[in-house]
Amino acid sequence: MRAVVALLITFCSIAWSYASDVITLTGYVDDANMYLQWNMDVDPSVEAIYVEQKVGIAYEPIAVLSPQTNRQYSFDQPTTAESSQLYRVRAVRIDGQQMLSNELNLTPQATTFNIKVYPNPVVREVYANLPDACQHPRDIQIRVTDMYGRHVGAQTVAPRTVNFEIQPIEQLEAGIYVIQFWVNGKLEQSTSIIKQ
Repeated sequence: MRAVVALLITFCSIAWSYASDVITLTGYVDDANMYLQWNMDVDPSVEAIYVEQKVGIAYEPIAVLSPQTNRQYSFDQPTTAESSQLYRVRAVRIDGQQMLSNELNLTPQATTFNIKVYPNPVVREVYANLPDACQHPRDIQIRVTDMYGRHVGAQTVAPRTVNFEIQPIEQLEAGIYVIQFWVNGKLEQSTSIIKQ
């Protein structure tokens, strides 16, 4: 009888830890999006898969996915986080049992601008060269102010634009102006120019 009980316990232990209990979460983050990928064995008893982000000391769901017929899953979303974030995936079975992935720590990449404005001093037209912006996935807002901080011009530059003219410099009176480059509400760089 003891041998039968031991055999049943061993069988239950083996059956309980089948491959779909293992969720290995990987991913990366760029300046615009957070990307998660994971594999799960097909399990007909899974009713929902939660993508969760750690907020304070607890995890909160940021998305709920339906089970798929293949093993590979992915999820991405825009990110505005400037610091490391923890993510995990939680699969819930019909009977309420849960499977958790590993915690994944993602840190956004810092985007460094190397903005060159030329010519300076300016007579009629001024141009900007943003070699690092060619990889930038967000619009760049340009604001022009005078030395008193008064707004005198603005424009938006599409993602991955490298060279462009800053307007409306030709219409401005002689003086000193500040050109500001903003991305996603953050001032990346400002440059002073002299309009002759």
